[in-house]
Amino acid sequence: MSLSPLLRARFAIVIAGIALIGGVIALTNWRVALGVTFTSQGDVVQIASVAPHSPAEAEGFVPGMVVLDLNNVQLMRTPQFVYASPDPNGEQSGEPIGTDPVVATPVHLPDDQLSFLLSESVTEMTAIQASDLPHMAPDTNAGWWFIRRDYSSELAQTVFPYLAGMAFLLAGSWWLLSGRGGRSLQGMAFPIAVAVAVPLLAQPITASWNAPALALAGILVPLGMLPLGLSLLERVPEGPSRGPIRVAVAAATAGAVLLGVVRVWLPAGSGSGDMLWVVLSAGIALVPGIAAAAPATSAEARGASGGKLVQSAELAVAGATPTMALLTGSPAGSIGTIDIKGNVIVTLKAPATSSYSSPAFNGVLFYVDKNASSSNTVKLTGDSSSIYAGAMYFPGSNVTFIGNSGVNAPTCSEMVGYSMNFTGNSNFDISGCSAQNVAQTRTVRLAQ
Repeated sequence: MSLSPLLRARFAIVIAGIALIGGVIALTNWRVALGVTFTSQGDVVQIASVAPHSPAEAEGFVPGMVVLDLNNVQLMRTPQFVYASPDPNGEQSGEPIGTDPVVATPVHLPDDQLSFLLSESVTEMTAIQASDLPHMAPDTNAGWWFIRRDYSSELAQTVFPYLAGMAFLLAGSWWLLSGRGGRSLQGMAFPIAVAVAVPLLAQPITASWNAPALALAGILVPLGMLPLGLSLLERVPEGPSRGPIRVAVAAATAGAVLLGVVRVWLPAGSGSGDMLWVVLSAGIALVPGIAAAAPATSAEARGASGGKLVQSAELAVAGATPTMALLTGSPAGSIGTIDIKGNVIVTLKAPATSSYSSPAFNGVLFYVDKNASSSNTVKLTGDSSSIYAGAMYFPGSNVTFIGNSGVNAPTCSEMVGYSMNFTGNSNFDISGCSAQNVAQTRTVRLAQ
């Protein structure tokens, strides 16, 4: 496995060009297909198929599930408690006098409206196993499945790493060619710039969730590392270790390319295949980079000049830098979210005094970083006896209280969210706030 420096540079530029074009195509799409098809029997809509390694598979949807709502259109009326004196504000009290409907009941839609709905791109959906449908009750929503992420928004956000990759490809190549990055790296300018840029340029391709595109990204990234790996391999001193390192580079490249294609058929959301792919891709440049720098710490180089030490450090950095690009993702995607499933009794109460040094966290139950995008959804689901007591801070997240979740004990609970959606019999009680001298929000209004 040997290429001249000129051929390595040309090969690297071709890979970068393909990644640039693929990223533009993915970003101009702006929509991600959920990967699900539907079938209808009368007014009942069910999931007919789920594409392998699709967002639908990652969310846990399976064929045969009954769709309760689709793109904010209700397809199935679920049982709800009925009270003698309905509260116009939705805050019911007292014992319910019945249930309406008694069992889950399909909502009739005109044929043309239903056909149009099923042909649209899916952004919101709730579904349940058909076997669980007859057992639905107002005080439980076990087995409900939701779309928890905004995949189209995540695709749009990859424009930032894409632009960063483009900037590094251009500026990094110029900087390294000029010798400012070190004389030992001057001849590897294009391989280094491409190895760092391609993982960033390929992020929109991966975020498109299109199977051929995902396979393309899985091939482009390790091939983008290969010219740098070969360049660093040339700097490894002759000796017994050079042969095994050459084999390791070849094996890592072949394994990463193969896994980049095969992972399209692996279960979505497992992460194991993706992590192994990252490790193999990173090893293509990292292993020879470390090996090329090794003489700086060997007995042979104990008397080496300062220039030799600097050169070795430069080679080590050149081998390790692409790994940082591989591990770089969307900032919002790295921020955790909260998803509490149904059919459980949850009792969570924030401590009056936080363990953090800052008193700002006193009484805080949940906190999600403000940099989280609206695609980082928060879903709180629980039994009618569930309690969430304390301040809940989700300034960038879409928040949903589902079914019978809520705050059912006199306590002080307040919430900040990008948007809030209360469904089913969910409720929110702030009756205990006055006792704790916390200001209560008495009106709700839209603000820009």
